[in-house]
Amino acid sequence: MKAVEDMLPQDRFLRIHRSYISKEIIHIPDGYLPTFRQFLETRSMEKR
Repeated sequence: MKAVEDMLPQDRFLRIHRSYISKEIIHIPDGYLPTFRQFLETRSMEKR
């Protein structure tokens, strides 16, 4: 999984679970939530 993650563009993909990299709707564990929120806030500010 790590090798695949390293190949993806970091500005478009964020790992939010140890076992998933996909377009599926999944639960975001508490440990990944702060990073995920920051990722979303950064991208939403860029589009304004």
